[in-house]
Amino acid sequence: MKVVRDNAWDLFRAYALIDAEVSALYFERLTQLFRGTTGSGLIPSALSNIGVKLLQTEWMDRDPPGDRLKFIGKERVKEQVWNDATGNFNTLTEEPYIEEASWHIDFATECYHGGRSEQLWFGPSEQDHWSDFDLASAYPTAMAMLTVPEWTNIRPTRDENKLRLGSFGFACVDFKFPNEVRYPSLPVRTGHGILFPQQGRSYCCSPEIEVALNLGAEIIIKYALTIPTGDEKIFFPFIQQSIERRAKAAPGLEQAFWKEVTNSCYGKTAQGLRNKRVFNLKTKKTRAIPESPITNPFYAAYITSAVRAVVGEIINLVPQGRSIFSVTTDGFLTNTSDDEMEDAIKGPLAQLFSNTRSRLTGDPQLLTKKHSVKRLLGWRVRGQATIEPDTEAGDKGVVLAKAGIKTPTYTTTDAEQNDYIVDQFLQRIAGRKFPTETPTSWREISLFNADLVMKRGEKAISMEYDFKRRPAQAWDVQLEYTGKAYTHLAFSTAPWRTAEEFKLARQMWEDYSRVKIKFKASDSTGGFRLVKRQRHCLKTTKDFRRFAAFHDMKIAVKGKGRSYLRSDLSRLRLDLCTAYQQGAAGLEGCREQYTAQQFADILNQCGFEEEVTRPHVEYGVRREFTAHTTPPTTKVLRALRRLSKAIPSLRPQEILASLDGLPLLLTALEPQ
Repeated sequence: MKVVRDNAWDLFRAYALIDAEVSALYFERLTQLFRGTTGSGLIPSALSNIGVKLLQTEWMDRDPPGDRLKFIGKERVKEQVWNDATGNFNTLTEEPYIEEASWHIDFATECYHGGRSEQLWFGPSEQDHWSDFDLASAYPTAMAMLTVPEWTNIRPTRDENKLRLGSFGFACVDFKFPNEVRYPSLPVRTGHGILFPQQGRSYCCSPEIEVALNLGAEIIIKYALTIPTGDEKIFFPFIQQSIERRAKAAPGLEQAFWKEVTNSCYGKTAQGLRNKRVFNLKTKKTRAIPESPITNPFYAAYITSAVRAVVGEIINLVPQGRSIFSVTTDGFLTNTSDDEMEDAIKGPLAQLFSNTRSRLTGDPQLLTKKHSVKRLLGWRVRGQATIEPDTEAGDKGVVLAKAGIKTPTYTTTDAEQNDYIVDQFLQRIAGRKFPTETPTSWREISLFNADLVMKRGEKAISMEYDFKRRPAQAWDVQLEYTGKAYTHLAFSTAPWRTAEEFKLARQMWEDYSRVKIKFKASDSTGGFRLVKRQRHCLKTTKDFRRFAAFHDMKIAVKGKGRSYLRSDLSRLRLDLCTAYQQGAAGLEGCREQYTAQQFADILNQCGFEEEVTRPHVEYGVRREFTAHTTPPTTKVLRALRRLSKAIPSLRPQEILASLDGLPLLLTALEPQ
């Protein structure tokens, strides 16, 4: 448009005015819809607030009228407060949670998590019939199941049977799934989102406990509570009315309005539960987002739990010979056939969802198929593309989730954007940056009278695996795309045993794949700033083997020794020199038999990559020998075998760390 502005001002002016007119007409039409539905003369401050206002209107229209405070577990309290400025008492009205509910607000908030999102396959998939299934209206359906809790009758429990299907329960549990469960279903919060390991401690709700028990998980309740519920539906009538109005609305804006009205209410139940700050246009200051009129951590936790539980139940009922490629909130990609999927949705949670859908809409259909493709590409959560589309599916024959990557403006169709993403993945190099566009913030517009424009820049966006599951089997795949031949790494995944294993793997990938570079600061203060730059990609099994060896070497060593582990042979050298000086691991008496230089010469004959010197040997005097701190890598074992021939008294088992029970990544390269 810059070219048009510079060369055809009249045309650009007409375009700019129409752009403003479209925005004004959009606002006017939404306001008319809102006022016509509620009868209110107010103008909605945000689109997401409309649903809440309509919900409260529906509550008031009931016979007898519904009490908002009763529904959300609060009460109205008035208090007389002295005002020094006026010299009078002012009446303040507050809406705290009912006392019995307030005791458990923090606990219920801890049970609230986001959607289940996992990439279960890295790289190119097998060639097959892959389908993208979504739960139909997942969050509205979960909301529709809720009935009014008896807030004053909250009761702690240690009985897992009281946390089964149909109960309104919340729990902190220690759990362990059987090894054969491919997709454990209890969430564990980490700094990188929620994880689904085989065992650990989870803050969760009764729907997920139902699925876990049905999968054979062992559960120990650390703390749990249940709340009896009545018969009155909280959200069902409102959601049903919104769905009916959406069906009758004119295509386009009106249907989109009613869809947003329905979906936005779920988010409002969780507003203000986490510490999130936004810029306030009225005060021109940043403040924490306050609670909405329907915020309730019990509802927010239960709704998200129900959706995760249904997805977890379905993917675990998929036949063993089928794969789940990825899971994103309320949908998943799988090569399961339609007939097999009909059997997978017969679990108790799925049937409950289906029955609720039937009462809401008259249609019990639980899943909708959004896309169908023949070959997929996946790299991380919300990062999927299509290698081979399903031409018979038309517009639904391409799956594309860009994981934060903005495609160039010349890629106007899904197919063009997909080609760009796939090419970027297959030809990626370490440290590659992608162009970004960021709009002017409200803070800048308000405080500095800035124009709303797109600010262009570059950002390093990783297309590497996020390691939320453990690589299980890795191999190189030969493929052709847009006339070019490629060889690329692919691997299937399995759940981590614990969240700690994931955290270690994620940290080790960061340490291995990125390097800290010191740059001189550009501001007047001088000094330096550290920037992390990516230096490794996982493109072949050779790349994977290098990282897997690094990971396995690190996890074999525990405690402080891991932090100072530079390489496997350098650790072996250090431990052998220390054992020589301290008379340990079968080297007792070696100081009398060999000088420091002679011992260094013996080590140099055993295959050390860096020369062992006399100072290396003498440094061992300053350390205490600690057993089992050298990782048993191939190079280490080779060096110890040679040293054992030179010094038969050596006891290698006292030097080597144990690998028993460790999540080794190199096993993914072994034939299976």
